[in-house]
Amino acid sequence: MTPADRAEAVSLLVRSRLRPGLVPTLSDRWPTMQTRDAYRIQEECLREWAASGRTLLGYKILLTRPELQQRFHTREPAFGRLLDDSILADRSVVDVASVVHATAEPEVAFQLGRDVSASWSSLDEVRCAIRTVAASIEIPTRHMAWGSKLTNVVADNGGAGYAVIGRPNARGLPPTLRGLNVVVRKNGVPVAQGNTDAAYGDPVRALAWLARRLALVGQALKAGQVIMTGSCTPAIEVQPGDIVDVEIQSIGCASAQFADLRLLVPGL
Repeated sequence: MTPADRAEAVSLLVRSRLRPGLVPTLSDRWPTMQTRDAYRIQEECLREWAASGRTLLGYKILLTRPELQQRFHTREPAFGRLLDDSILADRSVVDVASVVHATAEPEVAFQLGRDVSASWSSLDEVRCAIRTVAASIEIPTRHMAWGSKLTNVVADNGGAGYAVIGRPNARGLPPTLRGLNVVVRKNGVPVAQGNTDAAYGDPVRALAWLARRLALVGQALKAGQVIMTGSCTPAIEVQPGDIVDVEIQSIGCASAQFADLRLLVPGL
């Protein structure tokens, strides 16, 4: 892609924040777009968002499960960026009208206590950079039809929508984050079960992957950032009035309520 092509794609995506679902599929407009082009589009979108006052607070990791990597023809995960207005407190109300095809995904969330070096050779070193761990609920969105093109997903900021972060585990990190049971309830009824191995085999391994991937483009994970490490179950469809609760063994719980806030504003 030429710089002018990327600028056009960025303009479409930045404007779409207020009009979700209206962006033409980028891989149709630019069939030769590569993954590196898509990440450059994502980064250039970040610059535009920063200019409008939005702040980078962390990252989401996606495509951590083998079946999703097969669907998008990749051998590794992908990432998107989390901004200040996308991270919500536990028990927040999420506006389903502000995302496309609202779903909820249970994830392990980290907040970093120190910068993460891509040169660290062991997961124990990466663990030492984690300040807190919490159960969380991601509510992704999209601004175009992705099909099975990784480039569309990456350029669309990895589908980053909202992240509802539960209370940090007061006991700190459990001895292992592998194989922890995950239960999702919708309106009090269990609707999905999984475990933390879905996050690239281990949420800490997913974090290490992200550090290495960012280093390839001269960037690094910083103390204070929030990292969503990948969905532990398939996505759960939600609609206005639903309440989703996530419980992750040895970590904690998170809850989100869903509403269509347009219904609360006369004339919309």
